[in-house]
Amino acid sequence: MDNSGYAQAYDLDRDMGIKALRRMMLILADGGTLLLTVPFGQFEDWGWMLNYDMHHWQELLSVARPFADIQEYYFQYVKEKGWICVDSDKLIEIGYNSTNNYGASAIAAAYISKH
Repeated sequence: MDNSGYAQAYDLDRDMGIKALRRMMLILADGGTLLLTVPFGQFEDWGWMLNYDMHHWQELLSVARPFADIQEYYFQYVKEKGWICVDSDKLIEIGYNSTNNYGASAIAAAYISKH
């Protein structure tokens, strides 16, 4: 979300994710696919990035739904096992740093196929 290190005149935009996906859908060819991933679990606004919850994730995907088929997947980082596929309801209370991973503790992924 925070691209101030790459541009001199940059304003933080809380709708950047929606705008970015809208643009991706515009340039994605019919029949094309897009893999979208975001940090996921408990909603957290870190200023420089968001940890999405189900509400914000579905709001983001609503941009693509009229134009695409979407398959959703959810993963949690488990120290002993690495990344494992889980049901989204297991991630409701997982924060970005909940597992002391060097990055997100959980992610949501969408495989988006444009009609």
